[in-house]
Amino acid sequence: MKPGDLIEWTYETGEVVHRNESLWSTIQDRWVPISSTMCHLLVSIDEKTYSWLNDQGLFHVRVEDTVPGVHRLPEAEVVPRVRG
Repeated sequence: MKPGDLIEWTYETGEVVHRNESLWSTIQDRWVPISSTMCHLLVSIDEKTYSWLNDQGLFHVRVEDTVPGVHRLPEAEVVPRVRG
C-alpha cells in the first residue's frame, strides 16, 4: 500500500467489513468508521500508523489497532488492503 491508494477494510478471513463497521483508534481515543459502504483514501502509512480519509473525515490508527466494533466476530481482527 502507498499513499493515494483506495483501500478497503477486511476481517482477517478476507471478508470485507460489514456496513457501518468501526475500528477503535488508540490515537484518536474513539471508534472510527471503516464501513464497507464508504470510499477510503490512504493518506499515509508507516510501520506504526495508518491515516486515511473518507466522507466522515481524516482518521488515524496504530497498526496494532485491529479490534472491530459494530459486528465483532469471534476473534476477528481487521486490516486494510488495496481495493482491487
